[in-house]
Amino acid sequence: MKLTKILICLLVFWTGTLSASPYFSFKKYQVEDGLSHNTVWCALQDSYGFIWLGTSDGLNRYDGRGNKVYRNVLNEKFSLENNFVEALIEVDKNIWVGTNSGLYIYDRDTDRFSYFDKTTQYNVYISSEIKKIIKTENGLIWIATLGQGFFIYDPKTEVLTQNSVQTSFVWDLCQSAGRKRVYISSLQEGLLCFDENGKFLRTYEISLDINASDSYKVNCIQNIDGDIWIGAGSNLLSRLDERTEAIDNYSGSAFNFGAVHCLLKYTDKELLVGTDNGLYLFDQNTNTFQRADNPADPRSLSDQTINGMMWDAEGTLWVMTNSGGVSYMTKQLKRFDYYSLISLSGTLELGREIGPLCEDQNGNIWVGTRNGLCFFNTQIHSLSEYTLKN
Repeated sequence: MKLTKILICLLVFWTGTLSASPYFSFKKYQVEDGLSHNTVWCALQDSYGFIWLGTSDGLNRYDGRGNKVYRNVLNEKFSLENNFVEALIEVDKNIWVGTNSGLYIYDRDTDRFSYFDKTTQYNVYISSEIKKIIKTENGLIWIATLGQGFFIYDPKTEVLTQNSVQTSFVWDLCQSAGRKRVYISSLQEGLLCFDENGKFLRTYEISLDINASDSYKVNCIQNIDGDIWIGAGSNLLSRLDERTEAIDNYSGSAFNFGAVHCLLKYTDKELLVGTDNGLYLFDQNTNTFQRADNPADPRSLSDQTINGMMWDAEGTLWVMTNSGGVSYMTKQLKRFDYYSLISLSGTLELGREIGPLCEDQNGNIWVGTRNGLCFFNTQIHSLSEYTLKN
């Protein structure tokens, strides 16, 4: 059993000094498995346990064994009219579907879609690209759009209101820990704060460099354990302390991971950070980033550009990627040690194939390859070439 575990760890790319890092191992769900498109924007687990996945070409309902795809059907008025799905939320057992041109509601009882045709008092209806939908503690539904600002819908009174005064381009929404505030991420005006009924309170500037062209571009926001975490600009993660209204900034420029697109709690002191260039863990004790995926490993993410993340009720992590479908990590997979070898010898080509493995009395491992013998020291996790004497 011990040798089996070590064989899994010794995934070889024979090109450097052995180094080990704990990486996540994922399974994939892609077009060849039944997914409608490999660009996945959002995910939702509903109250019945179904996983809903919004893609660039259709809405998917996955039950763990099979997948049902909802797309526009010609001359079928109850089908989903727009196949580009970017936002999902469950409201009273039905699924609200935000697309790149309007909002639709899926009726579970009839298995049909209807267009959300409510208008404001000025006869404005939601026609823009929808980026996020949330339901706040007081029962209001907030809808973020690119082009029309945000809308607030009251299901009790069926009144729809619009706010595009502070910004027209809203990328993300989240409610505060105290449930009395709603934060809005803008592509132009930074982080905006409103009360729970939609009254504007203030603006927060998020930036390490006030002269940077993307100083006020906020890509995502997430309420995690009472703090508002913010992905802003490029290579920047920020935290807003609601009690003091102070903002702390954490630069990821050393990794050059680009924009932070999504955030998720991993442990009490670790955050998962989904970026343009991979998945990272942020340690709140040390304020440091660590890469959690390995692009060289086929068992890692299917694509390094991450659009969204979600935990399901069973503790599985779902990662929505830009061109690789969905990668998911169950509780059983979690993290493993991956060893990448950069160059054991300037002359000997060890190759990629591992042959026999043998554990000696000290617990170290002898690794046979096609063209040579290696010695793996399990105490210091180092691998070296062993030259046989004549």
